[in-house]
Amino acid sequence: MTDFYRFEEKDQKKAKKSTIDFKLIIGVVLILISIGITITSGVVALGGIYSLSDNATYSAVYLLAPVIVILFLSSLVLLTGKDKRGRNFLIFSILASMLSFGNLSTSINQAYDEAQKEKVAIEKITNIYKDFVSQKDIIKEDIPDEKYGKSRELIRVIQEKYIDFKDITKEIDSISDIVKDTSTFSSETFRDSDSIKEKIARLENISKDIMEVDNKIEEFVDKFKYDLSNVYISKKVKEEIMADLEEEFFSSVQTSTRSLKLKNAIVVNMKDMLTYIDEKQGAFDIKNEKVLFYEDKDDKEFNVLFGLYNRAVDEYTWHYQYVLENSSKKIEELEQKPK
Repeated sequence: MTDFYRFEEKDQKKAKKSTIDFKLIIGVVLILISIGITITSGVVALGGIYSLSDNATYSAVYLLAPVIVILFLSSLVLLTGKDKRGRNFLIFSILASMLSFGNLSTSINQAYDEAQKEKVAIEKITNIYKDFVSQKDIIKEDIPDEKYGKSRELIRVIQEKYIDFKDITKEIDSISDIVKDTSTFSSETFRDSDSIKEKIARLENISKDIMEVDNKIEEFVDKFKYDLSNVYISKKVKEEIMADLEEEFFSSVQTSTRSLKLKNAIVVNMKDMLTYIDEKQGAFDIKNEKVLFYEDKDDKEFNVLFGLYNRAVDEYTWHYQYVLENSSKKIEELEQKPK
């Protein structure tokens, strides 16, 4: 009789042990599934597998941190409560799976919402880009997160920097107005040494202003690049608009820098002509708004200076026309671009 109970007890222990092993196996499978779902959820939240390389370190931490937490908690469950280890581990793995599925569902919904906001953001950036190319005034607007999502900061940076650059172009235009001043070469100016000196001083100040604006542009570009490198730019935004936007913007910056250089060449040549005229007071006459030197040598020297001035004006005029034509082409391309 005793032997019968001993055998029955052994069978019960074997059955119990077998049941525990079976629970552990199911638990391990569920934990592995939970880890897979957690990583998938993280990839979705980060914007897809192709976005992971944008910030590899952050992506790795974001994906691995919850996996480490799951493994750590799993270890704690396995190390405690030896008699009920299998049951506890199975309950934990089920809860972990449910939580992982819930996070995946949330990530998918958030990714869908972000994709819709991304479309609105791309349209907004495109409109700012069009206004910039067509040289329209860009009005500062509120950029709400609920409308533009993660691209909010990018739009804010682009909007602010375009407005700032518009202010710089106004300074450049004001320099153009001074350069176009026709009174600089009037007969009244040429006959009056004090007036000539006043014009020369003004032109020297213009050259200084040009240098200041040029330095301002350089500082502005460095700040813009820095700001762009510190905001989130999704792969879709980068592919659909940012490449064209950055190319056009920095091309416009180079155009403005080139424009300043050409204007400064005009200013320098104007100053050289006025300086020569001032030095030759009494050595020429003016008839029909034309300077007539008494000496052929003086006439030739002045004509060289006048030729350099005309060349500088022609180069600037060609540059200005090229900019207008190029802007028109860019606007047409944007209008024809499928939305």
